Amino acid sequence: MKQSMRCALMGAIAGLLLAGCATINVTDATWSHPGYAAMAPKALRELSTTGYVARYASFHGSDGTLLSGLLLTKPGNKVTILNFDGNVFQTGTGGLESGRMFESLGVNAFLVDYRGYGMSEGDGTRISPALSESDALAAYDFLRAEPDVRGSAIVAEGLSLGSFFAPYVANHRPVSGLVLESTATDATDWIHNQVPWYAVPFIRIHIAPSVGTVSNISELQRYHGPLLLLVGSKDKITPPRFAQELYKKSSTPGPMKVLYIANGERHGTVLLDSAAAREQYAKFLQGIVEAKR
Repeated sequence: MKQSMRCALMGAIAGLLLAGCATINVTDATWSHPGYAAMAPKALRELSTTGYVARYASFHGSDGTLLSGLLLTKPGNKVTILNFDGNVFQTGTGGLESGRMFESLGVNAFLVDYRGYGMSEGDGTRISPALSESDALAAYDFLRAEPDVRGSAIVAEGLSLGSFFAPYVANHRPVSGLVLESTATDATDWIHNQVPWYAVPFIRIHIAPSVGTVSNISELQRYHGPLLLLVGSKDKITPPRFAQELYKKSSTPGPMKVLYIANGERHGTVLLDSAAAREQYAKFLQGIVEAKR
């Protein structure tokens, strides 16, 4: 759900407009865009200089596929973030920058490579949402059993594509909080939002049932715990109205949920580029720590 997926869709739309009215089929095969990228030893060493113990950790999906993620721990950290990132994120290319951001918040973090991405095995072009949800639960179960994070509060975090998996985890496993950045109400709304107004009369969109049933509105109506929603004011891929609707329809009690719109930020840049957004995140995490005492 990051920029590359939007560009691919826009390119398809441009070609179809030239050909006249046509149908775009959205299937499991268009759900993700994997690629191999291993974390360089230099990057692991750089993260270790922050005080983190940085290492790759492997776990198995429900079908036995060997999956992987970047585990960042530091003695004394009271919160561990289970991070599901965007559509083109891999720890080998984005892990260093994300790791530095999490270190600034004083938390442990487990950055997951989706199957077919980075160090994880499997065919990333054949990932159904249901299989991705199953993998997300496997990541949680691995993390919960890790001695290095024992006793810490686990917070599920999802960015863009990952924002569809974090709520699923929050409804199927015990978490202390849920953070969604650059998120959408559901897959159908997001897909239709990518079609420019001038193309709407010429384009029919067929969404496979496996994708069309993915809904954050439904997930957040079942979730009642602490919730933080983050979005950039200039995000055109998942515009602020999506987060605003999720905030309104979520079942989390008012005092336990926060919506923060970062002025001037675009899709996926909120936490990396906005100090004010990180401050909101830090306050949210502090509330979780205090509630756990």
